[in-house]
Amino acid sequence: MKPAPARFAIGAVLLSSAGILAGCASMHGIAPDATPASAAALQPDAQMRQEAAAAWPQQRWWQAFGDPQLDRLIEIAGAGNPDLTVARARVRLAAAQASAAHAGTLPGIDAKASAQDTLFTRQSFIPPPYAGNFWWSNDAALDFHYALDLWGGDAAALESAKANTLASAAAEQAARLSLQSTIVQAYAQLALQYERRDVLGADLQNRQQLVDIARQRLAAGIGTELELAQAQTGVPVAQAEIDAVDQQIEILHHQLAALSGQGPDAGDALTPPHLQLPQGSLLPSQLPAELIARRPDIAARRWQLEAAAQTIKVARARFYPNIDLVAAVGLQSLGFHHFLTDDALAANVGPAISLPIFDGGKLRANLDARSAQYDEAVGAYNATLIQALQQIADQVTTIRGLERQQVQIDAAVTSAQHAHDLAMRGYRAGLTDYLNVLNAETGLLAQRDRAASLRLHRLAAHAQLIAAIGGGLPPATDDATP
Repeated sequence: MKPAPARFAIGAVLLSSAGILAGCASMHGIAPDATPASAAALQPDAQMRQEAAAAWPQQRWWQAFGDPQLDRLIEIAGAGNPDLTVARARVRLAAAQASAAHAGTLPGIDAKASAQDTLFTRQSFIPPPYAGNFWWSNDAALDFHYALDLWGGDAAALESAKANTLASAAAEQAARLSLQSTIVQAYAQLALQYERRDVLGADLQNRQQLVDIARQRLAAGIGTELELAQAQTGVPVAQAEIDAVDQQIEILHHQLAALSGQGPDAGDALTPPHLQLPQGSLLPSQLPAELIARRPDIAARRWQLEAAAQTIKVARARFYPNIDLVAAVGLQSLGFHHFLTDDALAANVGPAISLPIFDGGKLRANLDARSAQYDEAVGAYNATLIQALQQIADQVTTIRGLERQQVQIDAAVTSAQHAHDLAMRGYRAGLTDYLNVLNAETGLLAQRDRAASLRLHRLAAHAQLIAAIGGGLPPATDDATP
């Protein structure tokens, strides 16, 4: 048996040789090219800068629209929507993978035992009487192994897995926010269709009144069959328009039921919405800086970028020797007579070193692939950040533009209502013909429909703006910006 100094000298030689051989594979010239965008460098436009500072949305941001039925729909959807079930499962999967990566950084102990009735060859080192005969070969041992991780590859793999877990959690939040926004917008469309139905219902009543007036005028000898026929034609037309709106209402009921994870029959219980337009300022003052932490899709991209950066470290560590500390202790014997005695004791301890010398460029290709994936993650992160700022700017412009249009349309509704009242009084008095009434009625209906549509479009734009700035997601507490 070699003395201890000799054994350590041999180990040192092995380590030195492995370090020299590591030079066989070079990382030269392989590195990422892309750079993550800075939110501070992406300034808001003039319209956004003019907005007075507002608070960040509350976690249950949809309650600002003041409709308890909407609140219940979103609550049910949060528990039953299949897409959210998938997103939650992905978070669990990523967390399990992170746990497995953490386990890989810890020491491991394996136990094994075997007993085999073995025929030993006469051409081996086994002497008689064992050679050429069957004997029980018994083995019981505890194996210890620990990866020294001198180059940080295992630690980087663990950090990458943790980042992927956080990315999955942020993606689940993004899916939840998207679902909430979709439900609010579908609900706003439902409110619009109900308002249109009210407008069309009032128009149908007016047209039926016109038929009665036309009959009275004809009976009094001051009307014509043509006027009565024209008035009667408008009734089924108005009824057909109501039927079309009822069809859209039923379809929206089905859509909202499906979004909340329920069957179509659940939509039958929905009643006409009663939505309020949020008032006040639109944008928080911390934009765009806090947008990175508060908007879940950007947070997901940020953590994906961190995970990709860590995989580059893993790929670099593979260029160096892989050194594990291994040991074993146990019992070995031929036959059972001496199996549980001191004579059967066996043990070993020492480093296990592995290093690919000629791999055909596999290590460089792997590092290049990880670098390309990082560049891809940077591109996706930058695109998401830029798109988010564009969406915010677009919604602010849309909301303010719809507000200006609403003022004009409200004035047009008032004017059209006055013209309609004048035409009806003139027709009843026999001073104007039916065509003037029909034109006034058409104009009033069109303006009332525009007014209702604008109001609900403003509400939908508010919902889209809240989603664009991250909904009610609180800011991340862990500063891991790439």
